[in-house]
Amino acid sequence: MKNLASNVPKRVKGIVILLIALVLLFQLASYISLLSRPSTATKELTLHSTSGAKRNPLNSVSWHMGLESFNRIKRVDKDKKVDYVCLPKEYYGPGQLTDLGQDYLIMVPLSKVENIVFLRNFYSDLNLVVICDADDNREGCDYHLKGNYEYGTLGQKTFDLFDFACKNFPGYKLYAKMDFDAYLDKNYVHGVLKFMMDNIDKRIYYGNPYMKHEHMIVFMGGNFYALNAPLMADYCSCKIPDPDMFFEDEWYGHVLTNCTRSIKDGKDHEIHYMYNNMDKILHKEYKAQGVHVKLGRNIQHK
Repeated sequence: MKNLASNVPKRVKGIVILLIALVLLFQLASYISLLSRPSTATKELTLHSTSGAKRNPLNSVSWHMGLESFNRIKRVDKDKKVDYVCLPKEYYGPGQLTDLGQDYLIMVPLSKVENIVFLRNFYSDLNLVVICDADDNREGCDYHLKGNYEYGTLGQKTFDLFDFACKNFPGYKLYAKMDFDAYLDKNYVHGVLKFMMDNIDKRIYYGNPYMKHEHMIVFMGGNFYALNAPLMADYCSCKIPDPDMFFEDEWYGHVLTNCTRSIKDGKDHEIHYMYNNMDKILHKEYKAQGVHVKLGRNIQHK
């Protein structure tokens, strides 16, 4: 009996210690759960950019439009006699280019006088490839074309660029050609890229529109133009003739249009034109308060 009585306090003590341990474990679990739960302030921050501007909630959903709805937002270019769309303003941003991942590809053909280090730093959030002439041995070149080009042979360079892309860059939802001296509003460009990729069931050709009335074919200016995957697939399926025009962008727009018109497979190969809004993607120069940026091969250093 004496031994039994002496064991009772030990049992009670063990139970008490066990209960205390369980309470501590419960409190620790509650604390960890509290730490992992976003505060009200954190929730609010996720809806805003670092500048304080509210994020567009539509960035997280598809911007696809059925063909009927897409056609309803088209406008008429009376001068060029074509219909076109512009990026709806609700998609101007803010938006993060990095959110688009690697579903698109921006090709930047460089000359040897254009600075690769600057380009990569300035547009580090773009999924771009630097494409150089054959004799350009700089480390920053991702790929090399088969020729060396001058201003008068840019048509051949564009031909070689897209021929190279057809053979080596399959699987992207969108392809763009950007010049070194293009200045991009990244919020706007995010919207353009996402809108074109989300509407991949249509053949969309984006850029600054031009037309020579003797030909009546729209072509996009070369500082930045883009086409989504179905249109690129059409181009790659055609036998593209050698350049016969001095202006490479005009030549490209012509062969792209003629290519789609030549395809007779019973499917709709209509090109849907998407116009640049003309003040979000600039060429060679950007001016604002406290800022004056000049880009391009003709910049002279004193």
